[in-house]
Amino acid sequence: ICLVYNLTLAKRKSTLRAPVSDQAVSRMVKTLDKLFQDSSVLRIAVPFRHQYTQAGFDPLLLKGSDRTQLEVLDKSGSQLGLQVSVALCESFQSGSPDPSTVGFDLWRPRRSSRYSRWNDDDDDNDMNADGAEFEEIFDAHIILRDWHRVDGEPLSMGQMHLDDSELLIDPDNSADYFKQSISEATGNEGATLERWYHNAVVTLWPIARQFAVLAREGPECAVPQLEEMCAKSPDVTNDESCRQFANDIVDHWDSCNSPREFYGEPENSVKSLTTRALKLIDKIEDPSLLRRFLSNVLPTHLEGTEGASLVRQLNRYGWDSFQEELRNVVALHGHTVVRDSQLSAPVRLFRALCCGAGKMTQTRQTTCLDLANEVDQYIVR
Repeated sequence: ICLVYNLTLAKRKSTLRAPVSDQAVSRMVKTLDKLFQDSSVLRIAVPFRHQYTQAGFDPLLLKGSDRTQLEVLDKSGSQLGLQVSVALCESFQSGSPDPSTVGFDLWRPRRSSRYSRWNDDDDDNDMNADGAEFEEIFDAHIILRDWHRVDGEPLSMGQMHLDDSELLIDPDNSADYFKQSISEATGNEGATLERWYHNAVVTLWPIARQFAVLAREGPECAVPQLEEMCAKSPDVTNDESCRQFANDIVDHWDSCNSPREFYGEPENSVKSLTTRALKLIDKIEDPSLLRRFLSNVLPTHLEGTEGASLVRQLNRYGWDSFQEELRNVVALHGHTVVRDSQLSAPVRLFRALCCGAGKMTQTRQTTCLDLANEVDQYIVR
C-alpha cells in the first residue's frame, strides 16, 4: 500500500506541485479505489511531509507540497465517496532495544533522553539511537485527535486508535518520519528504546463504512457524531441512518479495537455517555434499540443520570415491557460494586424511576417494587 501510494504522488525529488493536474488525481483515484475494494480496509491515514506542532496546526496553512497532497487526496476522495479529514497523529512505541543494533554498551552509564509529547527539543541526547531496533515492545499506540475538515472546520470525533497497517508510512523511509531515543539502564532495569511520530495526517474512509469506523472506536468517539447527525436530521424518528448508527454504537460499546486510553485531555467529555446515548435513543423512538441498550450496555456502565430520559421512554412503551431488563440493570450493576461510593448510581436511577416526575401507574409501581428488592439485596451485601 505504501509503495503504491508513494508511486502515485511520485518520489520526494519530484513532489507534485500546484496546480493539481487531472492526471495526478486520476492516478490517485485508481489507487484508492483498488485499496478500498477490500472490505477489510476501513480507513487509512497518510502523513504529511512537513512537521506541525499541536498549537500551530491548521489545515488552511499547510506547507509547500502538503497543500498539494491534501488537494489531490481531497479531489480523489470526493470522486469515490470518501470521507476526507485531517488530524494530528501520535505514534509511540517503547521496549527493550536489540543489543546487536546498538553501537554502544547498553549498560554503560549515560545521560538519557525522555519522551515528551509534541516536543521536538530533545536533540541533546548523547546516546545515538540511529539504526536501533526493538528486541521486545512493551507499549505501543497510534492515536488520532484534533480533527478538522479539509476546509479547516473542527470535527468533534474525539480520539481514534489506528492499527499499524492503517498508517501509510513506507518502511524504507520511516526514518524521515520517526524519531527515537534510548534511555540508560538503571539498577536492575534495562535500557529502553522509545520511538515516536508526532505530526499531521490525512485520513480517508468510505462514507458507507463511516458507521463501522466510528462505532468500533467506542462511545466517546461515536456518541458525539450521532448527536451531530440527529441534530441535522429533519426527521430523526424516520431517519434510517441515525437508527443504523445507534445500533452500531450499542453493538461496539465494549468491543473497541484499542484500549480506551486518553493522552492529554479528551476533546469530548466521556462523562454521562450513557445518558447522552439514551437521549438519542429517545429521539429515534425504537423500543428494540432501547431494549438492547438496557440489556447490553447499562448493566455495566450505569452512571445514575439516565433516569429522566428512561422514564419518558418507559411511559411511551410500557413499564411492564421492560421490567426484566430494568431488574438486570440494577442487579448486575450491584454485582460490580466494590466501593460504597458506587452505590450512588443505582440508587440515583431508582429514585428517578420511582420517585421522579410522571404518573405512578400500577405497572410503574409494580416495577419499582421489584427494583426496590434488588437494590435492598446488594445494599445489605
